[in-house]
Amino acid sequence: MRNSYLFRNQRLHSSMVVETALTETRLYQITSTSPYSARQRALNLNPDQLWRPPDLGTLKCNVDASYQPESTEGALAAVFRDHQGRLTEIYTKRFPVASALVAEFQALSFAIQHLIAQGLQHARVVIESDCRSVVDAITGRRSAPWELRPLLAEAAELLPLFPNLTIQWCPREANGVADWAAKAQRDSTLAHNWNIFPPLILMNLIYVDALLAGCKMMFL
Repeated sequence: MRNSYLFRNQRLHSSMVVETALTETRLYQITSTSPYSARQRALNLNPDQLWRPPDLGTLKCNVDASYQPESTEGALAAVFRDHQGRLTEIYTKRFPVASALVAEFQALSFAIQHLIAQGLQHARVVIESDCRSVVDAITGRRSAPWELRPLLAEAAELLPLFPNLTIQWCPREANGVADWAAKAQRDSTLAHNWNIFPPLILMNLIYVDALLAGCKMMFL
């Protein structure tokens, strides 16, 4: 019996060593090769600047928008992940807009509308945006800038449909995946089936976020 117990413990220890080695190797590969400077993110960011996973049973949606000055069009991205940092859904969209601030508000608003379309009004969801002005306006913490006020009425009608929805601000550094996706949509660099087969750079950014947050992810 003792030999059997020792063998099981040795197997368990070996499995943990292999998993740790694979995780560390994956993190090294990602932070060494990602053109999004993930190595600098890993080395320079303090814990408050890292993406944080939601609680078990909760989805987190990071939203961002991209807008070029003097343009009449913007792009947005919404990235949904679970408590293990795994991508569950992602979408991007172009839309007419006249300012960066309105674009950021529309990104958050479209995410709310998407939840309604998916029938997720009662799901536990956290929406994060790195635009504090938009988050403060939609949550009522501060008076909305004048250019957002016409849009707030629609949001005010939708929010009561979500008893388990949290809208919060996050540091820009923690919103890197949504930022990349919004810019890629703006620049038309995404393949037509990219959301079914996400590009490697996008998955690398997701892996970096998850690993730095301490999530347990399985890699092939």
